[in-house]
Amino acid sequence: MSTLSPDQWQALSPYLDQALAMTDEERSVWLSSLHAQSPGLADQLEMLFQEHRVLSKQGFLEKSSVGLPGGSGLAGQTVGAYTLLGRIG
Repeated sequence: MSTLSPDQWQALSPYLDQALAMTDEERSVWLSSLHAQSPGLADQLEMLFQEHRVLSKQGFLEKSSVGLPGGSGLAGQTVGAYTLLGRIG
């Protein structure tokens, strides 16, 4: 998975918002146009969309969460000034 700096995310974020609202076909045409104006930016966006496709095919975020060992969770443990009473949800 890509590691981007906060500055890179800030630069890409408006483009991601715009591109995620498009169909795959619209996005492809839009990226081609953007590549002519800003090749580096378009390359980064294409890399992120490729990673998104791979993760979607793998079912990332579609699988159930992994349970905690012991099944009892963290109830009763103290974290800082707080004591965990039980699981939420």
